[in-house]
Amino acid sequence: MRNYVTEAEGRNLNINYDYKQSWQRDFSFNKTRNESLMIKFFRESGEAKQTVGLNMLIFLSQFWFATRDQIVQALSVKGLDIALVDELLDEYVSNRVMNCFTFAQHELAELPADAMHIYCMDHGARHILSHYYREDFVYWQSTDNLRGTEQIVKCLSTCWFYLALAKVKGENLRVFEPLFDVSIGRRNARFSAYFEILNKKAGSESSAWEKDPTRKFILESVRDYDLPTYWQKKCVEQIKPYLTQKYWQQNFSDEPMFILLTQSRESALEASDIFLRITGFENFRATTDVDVANGMSKALLYKYSFVDGGTRGTLQPGRAALFSRKNV
Repeated sequence: MRNYVTEAEGRNLNINYDYKQSWQRDFSFNKTRNESLMIKFFRESGEAKQTVGLNMLIFLSQFWFATRDQIVQALSVKGLDIALVDELLDEYVSNRVMNCFTFAQHELAELPADAMHIYCMDHGARHILSHYYREDFVYWQSTDNLRGTEQIVKCLSTCWFYLALAKVKGENLRVFEPLFDVSIGRRNARFSAYFEILNKKAGSESSAWEKDPTRKFILESVRDYDLPTYWQKKCVEQIKPYLTQKYWQQNFSDEPMFILLTQSRESALEASDIFLRITGFENFRATTDVDVANGMSKALLYKYSFVDGGTRGTLQPGRAALFSRKNV
């Protein structure tokens, strides 16, 4: 009986949340080349591999976790050569620049060929990124990769949203920052991402938000296991004070729009109802993994219509011109 997640199941984020990480190998600082040897390994790989490899590592440093397909698409968005991806993945895992795992019921002796493979940074990546990207990776630890299945799935869903958006917006996607941390008084909160889109039609509409040349969004990946309890708790303890007490002004000049990324339209309805009833904040939309997978130009963004009393409201589907190529 199979006790792990396959590649096909993983692409649809159809994952058993009782499963845990099963690694291709253990993390070991002592088995990793020292800093000077790792940099020599990277420099001797050749210019083409350096360019592609560095972009792969930067991508992983931003999103924490990614599948091969996500890495390929991220490179394609940047116009980089994807022919080297498989070779580099093998080299980087073998040389402890990256590590790889799947989700399984129990620890596996080795990762099956048809298992979902998820990549992350290893000690060698810290050396390379510290030299060729940013210095703050000296604080990275291998334990940063040890996460519950729920957190990893949220990272992967955020990554798919980014890739779908980047394909249609290109350079007009000015900022996309996964794992967006904010301050709420003495407490901190984390959202799935923050992003900005250049609005080339700014000034032609009436509202101040629509006239903003760069529109700001906060993305929150809401999974079925969040509903209703955890999502209610997050809305009460984090999102409501962030909005109503205007802590958002520490991060933005204008009020951001929330985008709720859910697993299904039913989940979008429940998440939207909870969000509006608790926060009273109407500047949000919901979408689903399926919509995102179909391409952002075709994706539906659902507006929640509130119903007074205890009755749940309805979702009104629509398309956002700002998320399509037409606004470029």
